[in-house]
Amino acid sequence: MEIFNTITTVSSETIQEFEKLSSSVVSDAMDILNLEHGGCLPYTIRPLHNYAKTLVGPITTVYAPEGTSLPVHLAMATHAKNRVLLIATDNYESCAFLGDIQAHLAALNGCKGIILDGFVRDKDGSKDLDLPIYCTGTYPKRPGKADLGGINIPITIGNIEVQSGDILIADTDGIVVIPKEYASAVLEVAKEKNASDIERLKRVKEFNYNAANNIHDFTSILTKDVAEYVKKNM
Repeated sequence: MEIFNTITTVSSETIQEFEKLSSSVVSDAMDILNLEHGGCLPYTIRPLHNYAKTLVGPITTVYAPEGTSLPVHLAMATHAKNRVLLIATDNYESCAFLGDIQAHLAALNGCKGIILDGFVRDKDGSKDLDLPIYCTGTYPKRPGKADLGGINIPITIGNIEVQSGDILIADTDGIVVIPKEYASAVLEVAKEKNASDIERLKRVKEFNYNAANNIHDFTSILTKDVAEYVKKNM
């Protein structure tokens, strides 16, 4: 098993700014910047329970192949404090990789959240924890403990390559990974996009729908690209 202990990430102030945003706005910002790395994790990874707060934090990567949970246990003990554990299992479907005891351990050890492309178990035992868990489902079979995988090594989930220290944002819409080297740029564009969305929503709510008779009357509340299409083609 490969374990690396020294990683770099962004400032706590940057993390706090991302906490004010949504995964959708952050995803839009990354599209606007045409970033080649990072992006949305598979939609099959969903919240285990309903969580009131958006999960944002620096990532500790964990690779747990072939049904082993050994690297997961080790990461929870020594690499979880103030971090999000992002666990790549290669979509393994024959066991769960953690249960309520491990969830309690991670939560009490200061872990900000756990996300994996695999199953968990003991769902009811983790519902009252201050620990967001996102996974592909539940399954009662326990995992193995083979000496495989690693911690703080590059992983891939879906088609997204992830490095430890990258930033993760997760909410009811889904999960987005932000490469740490682009965090500042993404944050600034996302804040601008968020402000624009708030203003457009205000216009949509205040629009006089009864006075609109054709598609051109709606251009002020359409997205910019759709409005431009209407003006040029209709």
